[in-house]
Amino acid sequence: MICLTNDICLFLLENDHYFLHTYCQRQLLSRRNLDKIRNNISWNRLVFKYIKEPHNIYENRYEIFYFNKNVLYSSYIQQLRTEEFFKLKSIQYIVIEIQDFIMPKVLNLIIYLGQLFVFIIGNLNILSRYSKKK
Repeated sequence: MICLTNDICLFLLENDHYFLHTYCQRQLLSRRNLDKIRNNISWNRLVFKYIKEPHNIYENRYEIFYFNKNVLYSSYIQQLRTEEFFKLKSIQYIVIEIQDFIMPKVLNLIIYLGQLFVFIIGNLNILSRYSKKK
């Protein structure tokens, strides 16, 4: 549903200027804002195609969206997706491998560096207090 909405918006942005001038607010009609919307839609499509969807296929799940009290929520349904997994492109396999193998190590390194930074700053603070007392 969201992908369909994005496709319709992209089509209208590129082809139907009458619709834009009739139904959009004036402050949204600048060339810069329209290009920003178009770029955001393109970016979301790219992320969905190469990151989110291959990951969902690998995890054997579908992402579903639903409304509850006028709020959009997402959830997952488990479903075997073996055939889709074998149809993935090589770049999509690479993205899955990066997510599974490299990203946890990078995140652990970032956490370690953050803890080291906090430790160093804390010790510098203690040293500065100690040197002021003398």
